[in-house]
Amino acid sequence: MGALIFAASMEKSIGANIMKLKEGCSPELCAILELLAGFQREFEALLEQAISLSPGQSPPELDTERLHGSDENWRRLTSAFAADMAPNAQDYAVLWSVHAMLDKNAQYYQQASKQSLQTQFHLFFASIAELKIMLRRRIDGVERVLANQVWNSIGFSPVLLGRE
Repeated sequence: MGALIFAASMEKSIGANIMKLKEGCSPELCAILELLAGFQREFEALLEQAISLSPGQSPPELDTERLHGSDENWRRLTSAFAADMAPNAQDYAVLWSVHAMLDKNAQYYQQASKQSLQTQFHLFFASIAELKIMLRRRIDGVERVLANQVWNSIGFSPVLLGRE
């Protein structure tokens, strides 16, 4: 139960941080951050639902569309980052923060899955971890577009290549 309560609190905190990061971002990145904040609210609601379960009940089903969006919606949002846009340092720095939050968040769920004694909650946490990894990868795509724009503008990669 403690892992669920902490996770719900963490989702709320991440959502609030994402909303704060929107200040000063490009309209294109603001749209993506708004979408991410919506996903955070969905994760929070899902975890609140899991917290309210009676002992022995199965965790709620995960609706992946509600928790990480459709490919088409992401394609539409990310296509706004055209190759000819001027690089935006603020957007780039915000993406670093969002990437780190999603990465650590996924690690939390992976650890919670390993520590869960009930098979159903082991799978529940592992599934949430995978959804968070998918969100992080989607953010990675936007970050790479911006990195390419910076590279084009300044003549060198703004980060070490081959970091993964």
